[in-house]
Amino acid sequence: MSQITPQIPIDILYEILEHIEDDRMTLFSCLLVNHIWCKISVRILWKNIQNFDTLVACLPNESIEKLRRISVYVTTPTKPLLFNYAIFVKYFSFDDINDKIGMFTGFFTSSVRKLIMLEIFVMLLNQATLKNLNIRLKQIPSIDFSSYPKATNCLKDLTKISYRSDLCSDFLMQMSRFCQNIRSMDVKLKSNISEGVLELISSQKNLKKFRVVLLNCENLEVLIPLLTKHSSSTLIKLEIDTIQITEPFTILNKFLNLNELILKYHSGHLDTLQPITFSKLRNLKFKRDVPKYEYMIKFLRINGYGLEVLEFGCYCHNLLNLAISEFCRNLRSLGTIFIKDEGETLLSILKNCQNLQSIHLIRSDDRYLEVKQIFEIIAKHSPKTFSELKLNFGINSNLSPIDLDNFFKNWSTAMINKWRWSAFQKPWLALQANFPIESIYHLELANEAIKVAKMNRISRWKNFKAQFNYVDLKMV
Repeated sequence: MSQITPQIPIDILYEILEHIEDDRMTLFSCLLVNHIWCKISVRILWKNIQNFDTLVACLPNESIEKLRRISVYVTTPTKPLLFNYAIFVKYFSFDDINDKIGMFTGFFTSSVRKLIMLEIFVMLLNQATLKNLNIRLKQIPSIDFSSYPKATNCLKDLTKISYRSDLCSDFLMQMSRFCQNIRSMDVKLKSNISEGVLELISSQKNLKKFRVVLLNCENLEVLIPLLTKHSSSTLIKLEIDTIQITEPFTILNKFLNLNELILKYHSGHLDTLQPITFSKLRNLKFKRDVPKYEYMIKFLRINGYGLEVLEFGCYCHNLLNLAISEFCRNLRSLGTIFIKDEGETLLSILKNCQNLQSIHLIRSDDRYLEVKQIFEIIAKHSPKTFSELKLNFGINSNLSPIDLDNFFKNWSTAMINKWRWSAFQKPWLALQANFPIESIYHLELANEAIKVAKMNRISRWKNFKAQFNYVDLKMV
């Protein structure tokens, strides 16, 4: 007699499966349990469009007829669709749809592509409730939202949007009337800020995350006061990506509720760093330039205690790294650089930052701390909470399989003592080389690393990432 599966209330089952929405393989398995599990799994999977052909098959007959008039033929399924998949869609990207149209229809003029996009988007306006909208594509179809009464319902719960400033201003003006509770906004400003951009930003009532990419830093002088006026009390994450910015922190002193601040720019004007107090700041990342260490130390003296994530994308003065060990004792993740003879500084950070879980170190040439020394210090002195080491190393690195073997043995021994109390800790090492995948040395090292990992009870590795050989080694 087969065992009867206990009945779980549908709303609870949905919440359970929603926690694994990024695990597509598991959700595909859930499709096979029974009809209820299948329906819920489909709803979660189709938050992101899973299949373009299936989406097009959901188009109403009126839209299909419009496309046929311009010689775009939609293949009708031989069997009725199990679901109306369009109503489940939460994320829509004009960019992705434009790419899929090219694969689906072959070569078509821009006007034909726009019409296909329009019919798909109108279908979603009438049936779906979108949460995330990507409008990076410059050439989007002209849409009059007033012609679609259900557009209000579709867009009222939109919480995330990505767009570019040279998008049609009228489109953004219309969006500002429907979407006033956006929580995350990502905008690329390529030219002067249009009225549509200004209106969409100023209409927000609960903006929490804002990322801006600027090619013209003068736009920032317009943008920051606008954000200050309408979102200074709600904004908790701010990311600025630009070529140059003259007064980086002076313009940020109104955003004192920030939880995360990411600055990505090249500039020679970082001396103006002010010792502003960000009492809620937890994540601070400098993706390119770092302020002069004297000013950065003053900043950390005030704000370092609350930081949990700190990342520097270029060389940091040894005094700054020492200041991290003194003022940032609650760090969980650190990204920095140590040059030769700074092993004691790394040791000081490991001893003082007892909550540290992850370190990302860059070593591109012989000026930096030796990989062997890094391995030795990490293996012997990492705190109990430590579980992740990321290393970027260059072709001149003298790292050998023997070094890896010794590191894993030492680290494994340390982990038996340090992590016995937690079954959920999965320490791992990531090695990323800054040279082409064709490098014989690197390929041999990657292969040897995997062999060594197996012998030392390490599993789950990935061999390739982008144009570089990349090795992830995780502890079982």
